Amino acid sequence: MTKKEAIHFLYQIADEIQSFLDKTSSPKGQWTSHKRLEALSMAISALYDLFQAEEDGRLIIPPCKVGDTVWVITGTAIKLCTVDRIHILGNGQVQIRAKYFVTDNIYLYPDMFGKTVFLTCAEAEAAIEARKGGKE
Repeated sequence: MTKKEAIHFLYQIADEIQSFLDKTSSPKGQWTSHKRLEALSMAISALYDLFQAEEDGRLIIPPCKVGDTVWVITGTAIKLCTVDRIHILGNGQVQIRAKYFVTDNIYLYPDMFGKTVFLTCAEAEAAIEARKGGKE
């Protein structure tokens, strides 16, 4: 099932719920049920907007946010860094600037995450151990 098909299916479910509520709800419970349905419709609409933005190339989801701590493998060492900027370059590529020590910067890219950049120290240590063991 594609994302577009899934969203269409969610709209169908919302329509079926609306039809059911129109036939069966008591006046007392109707307000709550209709408000819940309205919230569901708004959520579906927001998902659709995100899907459209992704399909149009307007949605970029970086692997971390400003302020996050990341662990960067350099050789056999792990550097503890703090993300301080996320840039979208002219070519649409995401560039993440992280600081280590006080004044040193390192530039990271999304494709580095899970290879040499990690969101937890344990993941970084496991990657180093895997390299030592010749597993990578």
